[in-house]
Amino acid sequence: MADFDVQPIALTAPPQPAYVTAYRPAVLVRNNGVHSAYAVGSIRIYTAGKLIFTTSLLSGLIAPKATKDALGLEYWTPPGPGSFMAFATITTENDQVPGNDTLAPVTFSVSGLPPPPPPGVTAHAAQHEENAADELDLDGLRGKLADAQTPDAHKTSHQAGGVDVIDVTGLTGILATGQPIATHKETHEDDGDDQLNVDGLHGQLFNVQKPDLHDNSAHDPNYATSTELSNHLADTTAVHASATNLEQTAHKGSASGYAALDTGSKVPKRKRRPPPRPNMASPRGTTRSPRPNPRSAWCGQDVHRRAIGRSNRRSETKSAHAPVPADKRKRRGKRLRAP
Repeated sequence: MADFDVQPIALTAPPQPAYVTAYRPAVLVRNNGVHSAYAVGSIRIYTAGKLIFTTSLLSGLIAPKATKDALGLEYWTPPGPGSFMAFATITTENDQVPGNDTLAPVTFSVSGLPPPPPPGVTAHAAQHEENAADELDLDGLRGKLADAQTPDAHKTSHQAGGVDVIDVTGLTGILATGQPIATHKETHEDDGDDQLNVDGLHGQLFNVQKPDLHDNSAHDPNYATSTELSNHLADTTAVHASATNLEQTAHKGSASGYAALDTGSKVPKRKRRPPPRPNMASPRGTTRSPRPNPRSAWCGQDVHRRAIGRSNRRSETKSAHAPVPADKRKRRGKRLRAP
């Protein structure tokens, strides 16, 4: 058995026999499916092989295994007595058996006698009201009632898993319950769909940023310019005049220890102190200093001290004893030489 399948089974209007009067075409439809369904289709009426009328057909909701008329949207009045043939097709949404959607051609005749007038209908609205003998069922009817209707409780049908889940995409307003934000940081990064512009934002980024090339005009006016820095001596009102990292004129040369430098002055170059040059007697009778050792200034000074000591002792010996032979003086002179 198919889930959805409707089938036309009979022509109910125009009736047989018919008269020259207005009729609303109708086709009886049976629901062969397991779900309730609406029947839609069309009907065509021919005479002598010529199409003279066509209209759409529509039914109310038909329960499974039930029947109901699909009615024409327009009325048809026969042009006169004669023989006519009707063709009808009926289907439904998702019809799974399209082979039974066509009604076999139906031939009917129309006589010239007018139908008898219908009997008058007495007022009987109460019969169709709630709990009356012929209460009206509005299911499947189209149109809008004059009075607003209170809907039955049905919120579960709009919730997740319901038969009519609401899609909030595109809706405006703020939901009563806070909604989790979907992960989307990539959209704010470089080349993302919603790249973030940090211009004007406060705070410090986690990663150190390399500044773009810029001159002093890009800085706040509270920064000192090169001209202001060069004029600190003459202009004590310049920016940074009271800063501890720049020296003022009043502090120069004071007990604070700052250098007293002015324009044009220089720090005197430190002169190197020469080594002492003592008078020493050489083996050849000349006075000379021992040759300093370039690898050690300390060693050179020590040689001088030892040479001075030997010279003094030799002078004392000369005054107290006989002259020293020349060969000995030569040997002693060799010992006076610096290494």
